[in-house]
Amino acid sequence: MIAELVADDGSMMRYPQVAAMGSRMGLPVLTIEELVNYRRIHDADRWSVAPRVRRAAETVLPTPTGELRAIGYRDTETGAEHIALVSTGMSGNGLDQRAPLVRVHSECLTGEAFSSQRCECGPQLDAAIERISYDGGVVVYLHGHEGRGIGLLKKLAAYRLQDQGLDIVEANLELDEPVDGREYGTAAAILADLGIDQARVMTNNPDKVRGLTDCGIEITQRVPLIVGVMPANVRYLDAKRQRLGHLLGTTSGSGFDLTQTGDFSVGSRELTALDLAGHRRCGRQTHAVRSEEVEGVLERDSVLVAGHPGDDEKRTSNADLEPGRLAAAGGSDLDGLRGLDGDESVARTQ
Repeated sequence: MIAELVADDGSMMRYPQVAAMGSRMGLPVLTIEELVNYRRIHDADRWSVAPRVRRAAETVLPTPTGELRAIGYRDTETGAEHIALVSTGMSGNGLDQRAPLVRVHSECLTGEAFSSQRCECGPQLDAAIERISYDGGVVVYLHGHEGRGIGLLKKLAAYRLQDQGLDIVEANLELDEPVDGREYGTAAAILADLGIDQARVMTNNPDKVRGLTDCGIEITQRVPLIVGVMPANVRYLDAKRQRLGHLLGTTSGSGFDLTQTGDFSVGSRELTALDLAGHRRCGRQTHAVRSEEVEGVLERDSVLVAGHPGDDEKRTSNADLEPGRLAAAGGSDLDGLRGLDGDESVARTQ
């Protein structure tokens, strides 16, 4: 049963009022965060936890960028089917690194199968597969994440609302759906099954870093993956940056401008807003994580300024990204960020 405490005027009581009432009446008061942290520390040791995923099949997939080992998993909690694409890279030892390259990718039928330009999901998947084929690593492809977890039909309905002027957050809420219903316990369990407990993660989403960290995967580096920017999705990407805290550049009249240094790290305010740890279902023993631990990872981001893998590459830290640096390195206008369309994609970050 869930109950709500209300004040004499009918408004919902906030924590200071609840704490004061508890003090007056001698009642203990707990926050959800305290309860979650307690269960993380104590419950996992008290009961055995069934494996979150089980291997179901394994084969080899020949792709334009090389052969990938494909491992199918079944989620024992939801029944969903997932796949891990594994590559040792051109050197043959890409998975021998202490923290291999990893992309945790949410399914997107419209962007991947139909090449919809409303999002950048298709180019992101292509770029991630290309990168692990060269450097070695893993792409974990998660079913059940369509539309940030609301499903295909609700996602199409959200598109309609966006056409009427709502942004991606407002559209989901208008449909009585969560803004982002995804969780990453399955991905963490797949990585653990592959023997990976540390990873460099290709993502622009700090919540994904936090989700994997909450479930026991140590993220040593966030590798930005900014591809597929085009006129049809600039508004969508801008909403992801402003409303969801994704670490993208700022927008301008000609597209995304990646020369703003402040957008490549996140501070405590953003981490607090994105901390959904109370909703995680990791399916195995986890550990409490301090916000400053994740913040430290995000502040150590590096950006890869390059054409295709194998070209002369230049890695730089956030501190080196002075205004105009990327523009001088190869341009940061819309044409330079189209992703996989050719060698002119100098500012593509992988």
